[in-house]
Amino acid sequence: MNYLLWDFDGTLAERPGLWSQCLADVVNENQQTKHFQRHHFSPHLSTGFPWHTPEITHEHILTAEAWWENLESTLIQALVKGAQLSLAEATLLIPNTRMRYIDPTGWQVYEDTVPTLKQLSKDGWQHLILSNHVPELPALVESLGLTEHFQSIYTSAITGFEKPNPAAFQYVLKQLPQDANVIMIGDSYEADVLGAQSIGLAAILVRNHHAEMPELLNLHKLPDILRVKLDSATF
Repeated sequence: MNYLLWDFDGTLAERPGLWSQCLADVVNENQQTKHFQRHHFSPHLSTGFPWHTPEITHEHILTAEAWWENLESTLIQALVKGAQLSLAEATLLIPNTRMRYIDPTGWQVYEDTVPTLKQLSKDGWQHLILSNHVPELPALVESLGLTEHFQSIYTSAITGFEKPNPAAFQYVLKQLPQDANVIMIGDSYEADVLGAQSIGLAAILVRNHHAEMPELLNLHKLPDILRVKLDSATF
């Protein structure tokens, strides 16, 4: 069996402006101001997320509520520092932040995502998602109309392992046949490529540049590249 492990954010779809734009939107909507932009918050979001410390696993965080509670202090501090809110004001905005981030209307599926997934399925590949993401990722994927293309969806918030930690990939491989051929596809050289290679998986970098990888800034040529790998069995 041939499987493709797909990263999600930045590979299949995107939320323009990421977390910093999400906070700007929430503050502007709820504080009756329109002047905050993502640059007010991005300097305060460079630490504190689970994927910033992938060497630390979090299997003890078992529910979506617990995951968001664990992130709460990071988001509150970003709101306090970025928008000069009081601690109380920032705390009140946490539920809004969660709802805003997982709102599918704030996400965009790349135009080449669905055609590529369909073609690769015809070519004999099965698809899975392996992403450093929020607990609601499966529901988000469904809301974006992508669920039908994927056999399974694994989000680090639920598995407890962040890429590039080898355990993130091993968690998925345990669910697959032992003789499965698996290739990781993602936009992060560190998380997706190096993480996959650390346990012997092949990986393809997309939508990004890196000196060690062929340039593939969209998905249009991916089916041809993977046909070569299938024909030559170079996994």
